[in-house]
Amino acid sequence: MKQTIESTKARMNRETEVLKAQISSLEKQITTEEDKSRELEHKSKMFCRKASNPAADTESLVSGVSNNHESEGEESDDSCDLYFNDPQQLLNIFAELEEQNLSLIQNSQETEEALDEMKQ
Repeated sequence: MKQTIESTKARMNRETEVLKAQISSLEKQITTEEDKSRELEHKSKMFCRKASNPAADTESLVSGVSNNHESEGEESDDSCDLYFNDPQQLLNIFAELEEQNLSLIQNSQETEEALDEMKQ
């Protein structure tokens, strides 16, 4: 009986140590995920600020490069006012850019064909 009690205590101690290690690991994961969350929140606010600037060019919105040199210290923790009030506005801009890109591709192909004909 005494041996069974000590065996049970030893097993419970091992299980306790395993649980403590798992808890420690989970706490580290939580800390890491919280750090990632704060970083993404910051990036989201910066993107929101850039997107809400009507003077911002499309390249800076897509690449994340800003033409204005606002310091990050001036950033507001409040949600920003968006330049685009309707998702369709952004879709329309993307459609327009796509048309422009296709036109440029077509023009460059035609120019390349003309150049090839001139070489022959």
